[in-house]
Amino acid sequence: MKAVSRWASISAAVCAIAALAVAPSSAQAAPNCDQPDFALINGSFELPEVMVNGNNYAEVLQADMPGWITEDQFGKFELWGPDFFTESPTDGVAFLEVQYAETKLIYQDVASTPGESLTVTMDHWSRYSNVIDHLLIKMGPVGGPFETVLDMNDSHTPTSHSGVYVVPNGQLVTRFLIDPVTTGAGASHIDNIVVTPTECLGAVAYDTRSSVQMPNTGFDFEPWLWGAFALLSAGFILRRKRVTPATTARQREGQRTSR
Repeated sequence: MKAVSRWASISAAVCAIAALAVAPSSAQAAPNCDQPDFALINGSFELPEVMVNGNNYAEVLQADMPGWITEDQFGKFELWGPDFFTESPTDGVAFLEVQYAETKLIYQDVASTPGESLTVTMDHWSRYSNVIDHLLIKMGPVGGPFETVLDMNDSHTPTSHSGVYVVPNGQLVTRFLIDPVTTGAGASHIDNIVVTPTECLGAVAYDTRSSVQMPNTGFDFEPWLWGAFALLSAGFILRRKRVTPATTARQREGQRTSR
């Protein structure tokens, strides 16, 4: 019975270690994402759906462009599609050439939560191979002042950028502003704009070995599980050896009589 008791204690300890290895501790646990989304509309310029039937270029009127507003006097947006002048979107089937006819601001106003930290990611490149294009992303209250979140200087190769903006106290609406500071040459191309509450990033990690979504515990759980399995197996084998009679009943009787 003592052997069985020891075995139970060892098994419980091993199982506890395995559970700790898999379950996140309070220090390692992934952050909870309880912030509302910053509902930027049409960040990949997929609307309206104009890249159909082999089309790879479109001029879209302000009234037909969800989310975005342009200060260009013609009130149009220029959308490019796959393989137009050998270029292609980095997300979806369309991207934006920021300057339609003039170097003017493009923006949208989005409901925001004061104190919220927002991470902005996007892709940017120049239309021309021999030009470095300069583009700014700014955010702030509708009437300004605006804070520069991204200051991008890129060549013809699409480049990903990331920046952070913290919504000031009392700011319930935030203007997301695209400022094409290059004049007359760059023709900024942009795509795949995503604005995410910063604390929501990294809330979930992926085990690339199995493609199974796993909590971001900070532990590499698989070695711990294999170790726990090995300990349990070893304990089982030892227990089996302890309860297996080392001698037969006749031998034990002979031992008693000889004494």
